[in-house]
Amino acid sequence: MDIILGMMRDPYRHISKKCKRLGSDLFETHFMMQKAICMKGANATALFYQNSRFCRRNAMPEPVLATLFGKGGVQGMDDKPHQHRKQLFMSFMDEHSLAQLTRLFEKQWLQWAEQADDQQEYVLYGVLQEVIARAACQWAGVTLHEASAQRHIRDLVLMYDQDGARGLGHFRARRARTRAEKWMAGVIEDYRQQPPQPFPLSAIAHHRDQDHQLLSLDVAAVEALNLLRPIVAVSVYILDCAHALHGQAQLKPQLLEDDQLLDSFIQEVRRFYPFFPVLLARVRDTFVWKEITFEKDMRVILDVYGTNHDKALWQNPDQFRADRFVNWTPNPYTCIPQGGGNPHLGHRCPGEAITLNLMKAAVRLLCQRLEYQVPEQDLDLDWRRLPALPKDKMRITGVRLNSQGRVHPLDRPPQRDDWARRARA
Repeated sequence: MDIILGMMRDPYRHISKKCKRLGSDLFETHFMMQKAICMKGANATALFYQNSRFCRRNAMPEPVLATLFGKGGVQGMDDKPHQHRKQLFMSFMDEHSLAQLTRLFEKQWLQWAEQADDQQEYVLYGVLQEVIARAACQWAGVTLHEASAQRHIRDLVLMYDQDGARGLGHFRARRARTRAEKWMAGVIEDYRQQPPQPFPLSAIAHHRDQDHQLLSLDVAAVEALNLLRPIVAVSVYILDCAHALHGQAQLKPQLLEDDQLLDSFIQEVRRFYPFFPVLLARVRDTFVWKEITFEKDMRVILDVYGTNHDKALWQNPDQFRADRFVNWTPNPYTCIPQGGGNPHLGHRCPGEAITLNLMKAAVRLLCQRLEYQVPEQDLDLDWRRLPALPKDKMRITGVRLNSQGRVHPLDRPPQRDDWARRARA
């Protein structure tokens, strides 16, 4: 049976359940009617990130390229062209740039909270999407005009939020990508009419490949979205932080006082909560590993969630332990929520530092500067959803800032807009 059928029913746990039944960390199967291998664990991850063994070209199914990644982007490149393009993204991860994005995120969220009506109910997931999207666009050098801001933000979300991606939902996501690429192409064209500016979108617009040629307009637009879309997707991890804090409210004062515990809490959220279910690659040349033949061009599927919950790597992996990473020795092949290996040389997500910084800032805001209540609702995770979220996406009421969270008048935008009201449930 094609494994994609089981993954549609249970995208995060199907592979590891089958591994358990077979008593093995890898097995042969079929994926989209072609021979494939599924595997999990630290050794499998170390193998998966051997560039001499695997490539990413043509690894992703067309429906994923048409919605999540786009065509011609860095995720589908290999070898020196990939490293050259990857350095473009890594150049945005310097300390100053990360701090600037984090400040913009904090400012946007505090402004939203100050405008929020404490008598209204809000869906936290939707609030986070808008807050992060606005901060990301400002940081990247993209002007969001209020007349079209909601449409652009929704399109950024539709590309990664695959809820209902089957059937009509998939076509909505495809249309969203088409609109977003057209939007980004216009931004790139504008930047190419100017000298280089100190913004990531300007750097993408003026970036040259190894042959010293500007990226085509289509590819530049795809890469612009490959910067913005994953930043907006951090809203999932921050929602997970809020979900974890709701279940362990006693942690809040400890997280504010102990940076080591805060770092551990963030890593545990990324390990524990489901986000990316799997990663895909293709075999370069036939080889044998653990008595399994990896045939040339065969797809290999790395079980991300299964590795993050592997009993061989983690004690009581299905329990959330905020202090799990306090004395952890970093290993690029065990905790792989955003991929494994070396981010400079391999295919590990280049924006992992952005994720960690935004999560840390968000936890501090949730613990210290924002006051809110969580009414009775269904907070169980929807395991069939991509990405998995609490079923009610965490509705909150009574939103207000305490005295430490007030925004200085000089920090406010020149005109009060109504976008906070649009995020209401």
